[in-house]
Amino acid sequence: MNLALCLILTALSSQAIAGEKPSLRIYTYDSFASEWGPGPTIKKEFEKECACEVKFISVADGYALLARLKLEKSSPKADLIVGLDETLTTAALETGLFTPSEVTIENLNIPKPLKTSPIFVPYDYGSYAFMFDTQAKNSKGQLFTRPTSMAELLTDPNLRKSIIIQDPRSSAPGFALLLWLRSLYQDRTAEKYLELKKQVLTVSPGWSESYKLFTSGEAPIVFSYTTSEAYHREEEKTDRYQTIIFKEGHYAVVEYSALLKSSKHHALGQKFLKFLTSTSTQATIASKNWMYPIRALPTGLPKSYSQIPVPGHVLRISPSEILKQRGSWIHEWQTIFSKN
Repeated sequence: MNLALCLILTALSSQAIAGEKPSLRIYTYDSFASEWGPGPTIKKEFEKECACEVKFISVADGYALLARLKLEKSSPKADLIVGLDETLTTAALETGLFTPSEVTIENLNIPKPLKTSPIFVPYDYGSYAFMFDTQAKNSKGQLFTRPTSMAELLTDPNLRKSIIIQDPRSSAPGFALLLWLRSLYQDRTAEKYLELKKQVLTVSPGWSESYKLFTSGEAPIVFSYTTSEAYHREEEKTDRYQTIIFKEGHYAVVEYSALLKSSKHHALGQKFLKFLTSTSTQATIASKNWMYPIRALPTGLPKSYSQIPVPGHVLRISPSEILKQRGSWIHEWQTIFSKN
């Protein structure tokens, strides 16, 4: 009797295992996986098609994602990664952890795309910008004046200790600010760091921390994205927080996803990458990740996108140059910002 029961339980257990759904583990950044981000909607919709379970594992941003994968190099825990930008693609490629996506995208809609490996699949893009609190007042009770250029932002004495930025050692946007200044000033970048330091109130570890400080009223200006204004207009129905457009141009960013070689679900991972670039998912990206989709949407963008300014000039530095110079550029910034 005990033997018969054991055989029955073993058979039932085998059936349960056979019927288990495959689990697709995806590393991404905090805001993507958050309850207000695109992650939950994408998870729900993809699970309808895949007969699988999607598990988002989030960290701060793209830098943290790549750092985690490097630590796990001998045995990565993820199948996919969502959230690498152009500043990281060359470094990611050198790890040897990724495999070609085999995903082709028709009607790609990215301004001045840089050449990347077929391993990386773009899913959104945007431009970095400083956001301005139109209701913020200085110590004299007067409204701050919005700067109109990077030069003015760096030198206006009325903006002393009024800007929040992110640490380039731990934040992708933080490093992007260095690239923006480098693309504008080349060999004069160090002296611009000295000017910027006088204007900075706080250097936060990541974007989320800095933006919370900004919307809490700690400072009138924060480093973010042009599309942050679209979010406030659409979701909060307010025009209080506005994008500052500079005449010198803005640094652009494209975000990518990729499939790991070690994944046990290659076909499923490729299906997810293709799903991420579908027009329905791209609409979710536009309305919940608050970045521009890489494909034109049949239904158009959310109305708020038409209400935000667009940079007139796009700035870029090649990924190979970034990989070559990243260490020295960060060291230069650190040397200046660590001094009292």
